[in-house]
Amino acid sequence: MKAQKERTKSAGSGSLGTGYVTVIMIFVVICLAILAALSFKTVMNNYGIGDVGRKNSAAYYSAEESANRKLAELDGAAAEAHKAGTAELLADCIQSAGVNAVQDTEGVIAEWTEPVTDKMSLHCSVLFYSAPELHEGRRYEIKQWKTDVGTGTDEVRITVWDGSLF
Repeated sequence: MKAQKERTKSAGSGSLGTGYVTVIMIFVVICLAILAALSFKTVMNNYGIGDVGRKNSAAYYSAEESANRKLAELDGAAAEAHKAGTAELLADCIQSAGVNAVQDTEGVIAEWTEPVTDKMSLHCSVLFYSAPELHEGRRYEIKQWKTDVGTGTDEVRITVWDGSLF
């Protein structure tokens, strides 16, 4: 009888019980659930970033289309001013279109800004020649056509600990 107890004791001590398998399986399931949740969160973040990029691109192209329309309107006004033959009329035509006009030695510089988003705008600066015949028949030259991003001065600044105790 004593030999039989020792055989069952030695046979059972080396085997893995069902409790260990259950704990390992629960651990694996929890790890997979966490991995799935993190993957889902990453996909949603990437989609949000892509959506913002699409919206900003659409807003930029809309602002650029508006700026090109304004340029075409100003070019038409410049063509009429050249037919009349006066540089003063050119500045008046540009200002009547609601654009800032500055006299230059070669003509009139028209400057305007088209809003893209609340933090970005398209700045346009175009030189309209007073004598296009001196510039191979071109009536204007684009001096600047760029996006300006806000400096963020209107943002709320937070105070951080500088290391001093008092």
